[in-house]
Amino acid sequence: MEALFRFLAGYEILIYFVLGVGILITLRWLWRALRETQDAIYGLEKQIASRNLSSAIAAIALIIMLVIGELYITSFLVPALPSSTFLLNPTVKVLTNPGSTPESDLASPLTATEIGIGSIPPVTSGCTPNMIMITEPSPGQDLSGVVKIYGTIEVNDLGFYKFEFASAERDNWATFFAGREIKPDEAIGAWDTSQLPAGEYQLRLVVTNNQGQEYPPCVVTFRVIGSQ
Repeated sequence: MEALFRFLAGYEILIYFVLGVGILITLRWLWRALRETQDAIYGLEKQIASRNLSSAIAAIALIIMLVIGELYITSFLVPALPSSTFLLNPTVKVLTNPGSTPESDLASPLTATEIGIGSIPPVTSGCTPNMIMITEPSPGQDLSGVVKIYGTIEVNDLGFYKFEFASAERDNWATFFAGREIKPDEAIGAWDTSQLPAGEYQLRLVVTNNQGQEYPPCVVTFRVIGSQ
């Protein structure tokens, strides 16, 4: 069922296009059936014309039901699903509520040795202006507690996006937040740093299109100073 929801959400525009073409074809069929019904003289002709008219009406009703079904699923059911549904290979539990503490961190808090605290300059890499970017907090800023993340996620073929963090100069990325809505320069996530040892960290925004392909990730570095 989750695979079906991913398909319906990922190919939403294409599905509407195909159904729209289907409606145009069936409307043309309906118009011809009406003409045949009006022009029919003999009993057999009237029966065939009436059968064609009923079939055309049934086809239009079916397509309308499919359109309503697609609209209902993508507008009401899919947004209510957990964000992990849209992760192709989820390895950790993804949170959808800003400000929540990752359960994996609470169960097994990372130690300074496991994190591998390092030191890297405050840089930003891979971000695409006005499309995929983190605007706040600023690179190199000191962070503590729950931090709201602001930025932009505005791509035409968005499948979903996720936030990951890792210690400096290491690739031990851990996912802590995900979503699937376009965000034009607004709050796009939250990061609870209260369980992390003080040190330098990388924050990565990964955007995936509706074909499951990732855009270049936007990476920003910060310093966690602990809860205040």
